[in-house]
Amino acid sequence: MQKRLSHPHRIVHAPISLSADFPIVGGDLFQQGDRPITWLHGHNCLELGYCYDGAGTFVIGSKVLSFRTGDVSVITPAEVHLAQSVPGTSSRWTWIYLDPSRLVRLVGSESSLLATGGLTGARFRNLVSAQRDPFLGPLVRELAAELNKKNRGYQVVVRGLVASLMVRLQRLARFRSGPRESGIEPAIRRVAPALDLIAQHYAHKADIRLWARQCHLSVTHFRRVFDRALGKSPLRYLIELRVLMAASRLQTTNEKIIDIAHDTGFTTLSSFNRSFRRTMKVTPRQWRVRR
Repeated sequence: MQKRLSHPHRIVHAPISLSADFPIVGGDLFQQGDRPITWLHGHNCLELGYCYDGAGTFVIGSKVLSFRTGDVSVITPAEVHLAQSVPGTSSRWTWIYLDPSRLVRLVGSESSLLATGGLTGARFRNLVSAQRDPFLGPLVRELAAELNKKNRGYQVVVRGLVASLMVRLQRLARFRSGPRESGIEPAIRRVAPALDLIAQHYAHKADIRLWARQCHLSVTHFRRVFDRALGKSPLRYLIELRVLMAASRLQTTNEKIIDIAHDTGFTTLSSFNRSFRRTMKVTPRQWRVRR
């Protein structure tokens, strides 16, 4: 018999208000705590972050990544996310939200350098260490300083820094085009009601008809829009979400694996182990040892 959920999970879509003439905000310091990851959120613009100190875990879409001091985070509207510091600690971050294509004016083929479609997906590592690119961190720190101080001419400096940042990020992505870039954010809005419902009841039996009705779409159209928004089927998304929630609890609690499996919606331990290994590439026990 399935246990009652003790950690209800939710996906929140939080649009950021950006001005038309200077679409970038942020730069303040933020203290990231160690509360378990029980909800994820997404924005309608590019999010850049810099970790001044600390360490922990970042859940970004279907990826679980470890962060540490000096890392830069790069998250597009296509991926929901949340960070958690190592239990018993906190980390200090700065977050910057922007629309590069409206902030920086490039012409011709150079305009592709401002696209964010290649900065997402399973093959893109959203956390960039100083070893991977020693210049990216200083650029984000300087960008945050300019946004905070607002000295004379800061908007010119900000635009130059963003242009440099985007070029370096495109190099990291090897200029890989993003076939799902166009229309991702509108697609996410279309399926947002279903995402909320799935997140609140991820441990319950899948009900695609209910999810589709929640979005006022037919089942066939819902599947198509969902795949465009998330890059995977609704059922695959549900299974991976269950695995990610289980992975977070494996890292932050000493609960029995079988109890975590049942709480996150898996009817048998064998199905949990198969799904976990497929998503995380290791067994639940191996994942817990890594913490």
